Amino acid sequence: MKPVTRGFTILEVLVATSVLALMLVAILQVAGQTTMVARLAGSKMGAGQSVRSALDAVERDLRAAVITPRAALLVGTSSMAFLTCGRGPNTVPARFLGVCYRWNSDGQLIRGYAAVDEAATDLLAAAEGASTSPDQPVVAENILQVAFVAILDDGTRRLLNNPAAGSWNAAGAVPYGEWTVPGGWTALVPAMAALPGSGPRVSALLVAMVGTDPKGSALLSNAQRALFAQPAGADPVSEWEAVAESASLPAPVRSSLSIQSKMIPLP
Repeated sequence: MKPVTRGFTILEVLVATSVLALMLVAILQVAGQTTMVARLAGSKMGAGQSVRSALDAVERDLRAAVITPRAALLVGTSSMAFLTCGRGPNTVPARFLGVCYRWNSDGQLIRGYAAVDEAATDLLAAAEGASTSPDQPVVAENILQVAFVAILDDGTRRLLNNPAAGSWNAAGAVPYGEWTVPGGWTALVPAMAALPGSGPRVSALLVAMVGTDPKGSALLSNAQRALFAQPAGADPVSEWEAVAESASLPAPVRSSLSIQSKMIPLP
């Protein structure tokens, strides 16, 4: 007698198919979430690396800065210029290398540089010359804002977006040592400078930046960019972090933001 071959009922097939479909949906959801987390982490790392590299570049130049009673660190709004011990291009007998970092409205941090001739006497003007030099490579992109804070030798901090005149700096047409500070710049008086006058001097510079990745930058509206303005106080990182937490930003933008700072002692 032949054995009876029993197949699956329609109900059993439907149940098995439903279970498989649910399992497939769950697997796809997990895979999608994993991919999204990996993508967001990659965006955060990319933006973080860009900001970190920019801060490292500024630190390398500042640690080689020449700051004396005849040469100062000039600070403007989202820009700074100074002389370094580097020699730069060999177009002329070089004495120093003038360097200028500036942030523009396109979100680029630019490093201008120019050799300073051995015959140069006004070293403040020579430092400013780097801001208009023909060599202006881009150091970092998708930078939303840059801020500079002077750390005084008495421990206080002064935001340098619109510094007030004082014994710790020289602004406008005020002399710095032998030379007049170029218009639109502030010359920081370092702690070691043998200049007349009393009061606190600048011992370090805090450089702060907030950046994103190309996708995050493309998603930001002009109004959202404007939220990351020059800080009102001397703690840019805390102010920008508060903006990032409270503002209505697209999720990819929020996850890609990188807010960092570096305190750099002046020579």
